[in-house]
Amino acid sequence: MKAVEVMRRVADQPEEQQRAKESILLELNGRVHEAAKRFESADREPYLWDFTCECGAPDCRVSVSLTLAEYEVLRDVDRPVLAVGHEVHPAAKARKERRTCAATRPR
Repeated sequence: MKAVEVMRRVADQPEEQQRAKESILLELNGRVHEAAKRFESADREPYLWDFTCECGAPDCRVSVSLTLAEYEVLRDVDRPVLAVGHEVHPAAKARKERRTCAATRPR
């Protein structure tokens, strides 16, 4: 599926539905991470674990294979897990920017 097609399909979703999916995908990938940490061993080569693409497209079920270290780097820099060629929907980017602005605004 091309990025343009993904963007069109996501644009048709209500914002509330998109937020719910983002939240579910973050939780799902977080649980994969927690479970994978229990099986990883420091004395072995790192395993590849299947995380779910967080692009937000309604029908996206693409797995993204990452090591735990790669996943942790994405989370440390507040970046989503994305399959090759997928992008985060502009509405999700705007929500994130609003949260960032609200968090840094002096009170």
